[in-house]
Amino acid sequence: MIVIGLYKEHYIAIPLYTHNGNGLAGKAKPEEFVSVRDHRRLAGPFTALSIHKALSTETLNAVVEPSDPQSIAYLTCPVSRKYNLPIIQEGHLTKTSTTTLIQLDLQYGPKDAQVGGSGR
Repeated sequence: MIVIGLYKEHYIAIPLYTHNGNGLAGKAKPEEFVSVRDHRRLAGPFTALSIHKALSTETLNAVVEPSDPQSIAYLTCPVSRKYNLPIIQEGHLTKTSTTTLIQLDLQYGPKDAQVGGSGR
């Protein structure tokens, strides 16, 4: 998961999937996903599955196995998790990828549905 919001008792994160190695095959709205590339696989061939520029990791914990080239982040399906759940911080995105993710979240993230709301 990629953490996108921190709150007092929980955080919000965008989940990562491979869809059993199928990537975006058969997805009705592929624009709602963005590919994530493991920086440790930069030497090999890589084809982004999404229409968006792929995100790239900058650092990853040494014990984390290389991610699947089919890894995609589900932009429109963020999840909330309590801090008391055990986690392993695996790494960080590059600064460019973080900026890209922020822009994609603003574009595809939830909008304020209230009349007269400010939106995102």
